[in-house]
Amino acid sequence: MRARELKKTMGAVRSAMAKGKPERAAKILKPVLAKHPEALELVAAMVQVELRLGRYESARRRLAQLLKRDPSNRALHRQQARILNKLGLEALSDGATETARRNFVEAIEHDQAYDDARFNLALHRFAQGDSAAALQEFERLVNCDHASVLYHRARAHAKLGQVDLASDLMARAMSAPGLDGQRAVAFAVLADELSLPELAESMVDQAVRLGSDLGEVRLHRAGSILADHTRATPQRHAAITATTELMDDPGLAEAAATTLIRYHIECCDLRSARQLTHPGMPHRLLLQAHLGMPSVMPDVATIAKVRSEASIAAKELLDLASERITALDDIAWFNFYLPYQGRNDRTLQRAWAQSIQQQITSYRPQWMQFDSPRLPGAPRVGLVGRWGDNVVGHYFGSWAGALQKAGAETTLLTNVGTDRWTARLRDTVSSVVNLADSADDAAKQIRASDFDVLIYPELGHDHKLSALAACRLARKQLLAWGLPVTSGLDGIDGFISPSLMEPEGRHGQHYHEPLLELPEIGTSYPRPPEAPSISRFEFGLPNDKTLYLYPHSPFKIHPESDQVLADLLALDRKAVLVMVVTHDKTQWPRLMRRLRAVFTGRGIADPDQRLICMRPMSRLRYLALQTHCDVLLDTLHFSGGNTTLDALSTGLPVVTCEGEFMRGRQTSVMLKLVGRQDWVCDDSSRLARLAVDVAGQRIDRSRLRSDAHDALFERNGPLSALVEQVLGAPAS
Repeated sequence: MRARELKKTMGAVRSAMAKGKPERAAKILKPVLAKHPEALELVAAMVQVELRLGRYESARRRLAQLLKRDPSNRALHRQQARILNKLGLEALSDGATETARRNFVEAIEHDQAYDDARFNLALHRFAQGDSAAALQEFERLVNCDHASVLYHRARAHAKLGQVDLASDLMARAMSAPGLDGQRAVAFAVLADELSLPELAESMVDQAVRLGSDLGEVRLHRAGSILADHTRATPQRHAAITATTELMDDPGLAEAAATTLIRYHIECCDLRSARQLTHPGMPHRLLLQAHLGMPSVMPDVATIAKVRSEASIAAKELLDLASERITALDDIAWFNFYLPYQGRNDRTLQRAWAQSIQQQITSYRPQWMQFDSPRLPGAPRVGLVGRWGDNVVGHYFGSWAGALQKAGAETTLLTNVGTDRWTARLRDTVSSVVNLADSADDAAKQIRASDFDVLIYPELGHDHKLSALAACRLARKQLLAWGLPVTSGLDGIDGFISPSLMEPEGRHGQHYHEPLLELPEIGTSYPRPPEAPSISRFEFGLPNDKTLYLYPHSPFKIHPESDQVLADLLALDRKAVLVMVVTHDKTQWPRLMRRLRAVFTGRGIADPDQRLICMRPMSRLRYLALQTHCDVLLDTLHFSGGNTTLDALSTGLPVVTCEGEFMRGRQTSVMLKLVGRQDWVCDDSSRLARLAVDVAGQRIDRSRLRSDAHDALFERNGPLSALVEQVLGAPAS
């Protein structure tokens, strides 16, 4: 390459980079590099451009080229180490733990003194349960006495049962560089866990000296203990006492009450939760204390007990004299766990609705009616929700474009920052509006938009939306089945639901709202991406077992499901349940305790050996996991939606028991639409046998995948019906 051409190219690249235009720099370099791949200066420049663009894998490959030519260049090795560390972190976020480990190890090989990579490798080994190996990596760090490192070293010693060594490290941390108030509180919580009260108090004192508020420190410490259902009873009792005392602090009273109310509810002690309330506290706490439900029920009898208590409490709530609310956020609460209990929720939802409607009427009566004259022009439709790579985005994203195409002026209203999924929807609608954090300000935004129709794809995942839905912010307001349970609200004019999923003739028993029905699965669901090729070895899956995928959240797993799982493990001696488990210390420990008790009672030896607990992973990696499993077992009473669609898209068979309510019939309808009615049973006692039978069949997965793509994905019929229901006219 001629020197003049090189100088000209490099000048243009530097100019583009100086102006903050790395894409432009990449376009300049790409054709020149194609002609002169041996020009090391150009390769080095492209590495910098790709790093700026976040293309770390491409940058790594180019840097490897440079290192082949100059293997002793320490600066290149240091840069490669930093790139590999970033790639390791990306792999971790995708759940590719083995790839992450390899990247961290390779980063250290390039730069032995690079603490970031070694620290991440140590954390990775600790997360994988290898505390001894994690300790070795922590102790090799150049800066191994930094407070954050001492904390993780102490945790590793604690895991190994070496309490004295952990205590010594925490004592050293008192004067370690990098110790701040937040880290001191974390040390105090760890000391509590290890039953070292004097050390815990010393750390609390240190946190206060570093600027933390003593009350906030004590509340955080107690809250961490109460949220961890693996803690010993004496620790929990001490935390309850400390939190109760903090309820007398005006600045912390609400936070302390919230902590205790949630704790008592999770322990299925609704009476103690209600005893913490008084008329002057925020109404959302009154709602939670009177109507709140545990996330994981210990057994079926407890479900009946807490629902009975909640019915009584609901009547008390309506009679409770509460001070007038001062903001919509005071009533921003929704009974999220209620629909997972397999019962008719109409009465309890109606009690919640009446309570918050009563409060809004006293606070902003004008928000309970919408009587402004309609302006001329196209129908204005707003869709309110957490638009993103989630249930709302997957299920209802196509609705916005269909309404826009039919002539409506459509707006997406979202309460989270615009992510890539929402950005894809932007081109299909008139506008995207980020709602204010305050429910009052969000209500003003919506009311000012003068919508003819306002659609809530779901209520429940964000409590603020429940307060907004209780107001009359548009001429017509509709709710869909993102969380398939009636709202009970007078201001919701219709509940949109797939007709095939609704039990015939029982709509009025389940919904307060009129039912608006759509065909098929009610939406044009986007076809899931192709599953990448990831080996069984990287997933850590055995080759000689039958793998039953059971990836559901703990709150979705009804106690009646436990016997189904026990039946399955008893029927198939090679059966292993593959679950996706988070680090949650409230729900998962309680679920696992419940499952182990049922499995042991059925005589299943070594129940932990029959479970494979996968860590959370990206959707692409999860799709790849499905390709190695034999059957996906659906949950009772609240069946799969996204979960079932993802499974069928990869050709993974699904078995289900059709439930009483719409939320228990989603999977059965999907299976019927793909011609697999034989994978549906109407009695949960037969579900395990069905799963074993299907696992033993030779399923044509490519045919199942093709049938699913034809029958379930990107269908236009539901969109035409939606337009007619919402706008009163068929789609053009």
